[in-house]
Amino acid sequence: MLSLPLKTKETESISSSRWGRDDTSQTEPVTPNPSSSQSPKHLFSSISFQAQLENSGCTILSKEVNKKIHELRQLRGEELQGLDAEELKNLEKSLEGGLSRVLKTKGEIMEKEITARERKEARLVEENVWLKQKVPMEIVKIGQTHDDQQGQSAEFITNNGSSAAPPQDNGSSDTSLKLGCKPFEYVISSHIDMGAYY
Repeated sequence: MLSLPLKTKETESISSSRWGRDDTSQTEPVTPNPSSSQSPKHLFSSISFQAQLENSGCTILSKEVNKKIHELRQLRGEELQGLDAEELKNLEKSLEGGLSRVLKTKGEIMEKEITARERKEARLVEENVWLKQKVPMEIVKIGQTHDDQQGQSAEFITNNGSSAAPPQDNGSSDTSLKLGCKPFEYVISSHIDMGAYY
């Protein structure tokens, strides 16, 4: 039977140096992850601490909001009880500064509105001038068209009337007048003859 040699530390070091390996890293202890070793109690305490921070932040914001609301009410002349002369003076300065800014903004807006109205008025004046110049020209054109139409109608009627009317004979009219007188003379002469007979 073949007997295998026992593997000792010397043989391991010789073999590792022969093959260029260093096994010292294998013997280093592995440090555990602290997050993985946290207990549920520690996690709960960290969560509660974060909640406390959020609550404190909300409390601070709520106080600031209430303070601003109180300042706005004081600017409107409300909740002035408990203010001393210095605080009232500071409040008056704030109101004066705010009033000056309000008046400045109001003046700028009114100036813009006045400028816009002046531009609109100038545009309307230009449009009126243009209309005054255009309307008489249109009236003249309409009158000329109407006169031309009337002239054409009169010429048409004259031409049609002259072509449709029959020629008049002066001799026939005189004959009818003469014939109209003869019966009257005959009646008178007959009446005279009858009176003489009786």
